[in-house]
Amino acid sequence: MYLLVSHETWTPLVWLFGVTWALGEFVLLVGGESGGLFALLVWVVGLLPPCLGVLVVTTGGELLLRRFDLSNPLRV
Repeated sequence: MYLLVSHETWTPLVWLFGVTWALGEFVLLVGGESGGLFALLVWVVGLLPPCLGVLVVTTGGELLLRRFDLSNPLRV
């Protein structure tokens, strides 16, 4: 929420919505008593680091694109 308010970036908010929805679907689809714990372990160990990396790259890209003047990219 800090990036949305201070820099007006929408990437983190969309990412948070998508990841929350995906995790909810993943946990709900796993059946059995220990299935939820397994899903949480898979999420924390296998899926969270790449998702955070994608978040950093996309948010950084959005912030960099906002700094450039796209109407005159060569600054002639």
